[in-house]
Amino acid sequence: MARSLGLGGYRSAGPLPEGLGALRPVGWILLSPPAITQAAPAFASLGLGEPILKAVAEKGYSQPSPIQGQCIPAVLQGRDVMAAAQTGTGKTLAFSLPAVTRLAQDPPARNRMLVLAPTRELAIQIDTFWQVLTRFAPGMHSAVILGGTS
Repeated sequence: MARSLGLGGYRSAGPLPEGLGALRPVGWILLSPPAITQAAPAFASLGLGEPILKAVAEKGYSQPSPIQGQCIPAVLQGRDVMAAAQTGTGKTLAFSLPAVTRLAQDPPARNRMLVLAPTRELAIQIDTFWQVLTRFAPGMHSAVILGGTS
């Protein structure tokens, strides 16, 4: 069962995981398979900043994955997005690319973002991507803070 959220053509597909429907605030875009299947446009057409496009090209990414193609424009517009996709489909870049673009547009003293990750491995993976993405964005830095280590 698919239902339109009435948000610019983005759709929610299939039954929502148990309890997720109650957690989704009004106005959020919920993307989940099979709604995320259409081919994505080129990174350059998504509205990302020039420093981010340089980092993406250096990393060797030529075309966004379907989840990136749908999430990036929505996040750049300031929309909240909840997305579910298999491991390896590009969810980290789907939020990181537009987040770094938006942060780079603010004065450096106002740049702040907190990313919470459920595992150490994911936190380190996210930071590794951010190190590459922010290389061409002057004054932008990232750090990983892990708990439960000695």
